[in-house]
Amino acid sequence: FYEKNMITKQTPGMIVSDFNSIATYIFKNKILVKGKGRQFPVKLLETLNHLLTHPLKHGFTQPQQKSFPHLHGLYWLLRASGLLRLKQRGKKKYFEINASYYQKWGELNDMEQYCNLLDIWWFHTSPEIIDSYGFQQEFYFSLLNLWGKFVRTKALHFKDYEDFMLNQAYGRAHIYSLLELFGLVKVDVRSSVQGTGWNVKTISPTNLGVQLIARLTKTLISISDKVSLNYDDVEGRFILEIKSQYPQWVRHFPPKEKTKFCNSTYVIGAYLGKTYEQIIMKSNKKFSDLADEILSSFEIEEWEHIYDFYYDSVTGEKHNIVHPRIDQYDEDCVHADKIRLGDIIWEEGTSIIFVFNYMAEQRYKIILEKVL
Repeated sequence: FYEKNMITKQTPGMIVSDFNSIATYIFKNKILVKGKGRQFPVKLLETLNHLLTHPLKHGFTQPQQKSFPHLHGLYWLLRASGLLRLKQRGKKKYFEINASYYQKWGELNDMEQYCNLLDIWWFHTSPEIIDSYGFQQEFYFSLLNLWGKFVRTKALHFKDYEDFMLNQAYGRAHIYSLLELFGLVKVDVRSSVQGTGWNVKTISPTNLGVQLIARLTKTLISISDKVSLNYDDVEGRFILEIKSQYPQWVRHFPPKEKTKFCNSTYVIGAYLGKTYEQIIMKSNKKFSDLADEILSSFEIEEWEHIYDFYYDSVTGEKHNIVHPRIDQYDEDCVHADKIRLGDIIWEEGTSIIFVFNYMAEQRYKIILEKVL
């Protein structure tokens, strides 16, 4: 298996080479973004596209990020890996590559980078990172369902661009592109015409793709007798399975970091429209204390309304902290009077949304300006 599937920067696919090209460019160039900042700026898409080993030749006049499936998929992995971070200074948002993560990533060899990217994709990506909701279950289950099409037909054939993008790959083109970048499928394309992009003709599985999916299936079967599948068990068993074929895979990424309590003083900027208030609080204060301080700073008299805090993790996943009076049955629900400011990873320049009084929907942007 190992000898037949050697891993380098450009084999079995271009994933390692293209991932590093985009990461290095962003590391050297701070990228200003607009809006929610959940995608690359439109003006930069062509530049990033031409960094890829095989840039997409398209016929779009106003392309979006998802118009470039390979770039869209790489953005997904960059955010999920923790390398690509969204920061904010005042009203300006920008993407940057986390320097310490970038250094650790560069210490890995090609094989380790490939295996870690595969692990990140199959076990650490979330659809909401790219505002896509096509896969609601664990991704590896969705991948197996998708792969089932190859089992039935050996190859997928598309009569034209519309058949591929609008019927078969609607909202999933980045999945097929990542399968190609990892060398798990072979893709034949037609020339793109005006108004079209990745014009796929056929997609067929490679031997490596068949073998890796078989090992994932074997992993699931080996623990299927359990009452409930534990997500970490599936990932752990799969990693052991891959390491049996690639024993040189020793170092893991992203680094395993425990969320340590940050015992500091926070300088917080609170915005309601154009109105600004500065709040200084100890990190051992609860989010319910922060809510009280916000309402007091903006001289809100009626405090009995329900509120929520919404924030993105460093990987772009969405989280919320709810009002103490809200009775949530979700076991992952976090109440504002049970969590301290320093309990979450809240970096300088990152923001949290505070929504108060849902009838009036007062939305405050809360930015961590400085950690003292």
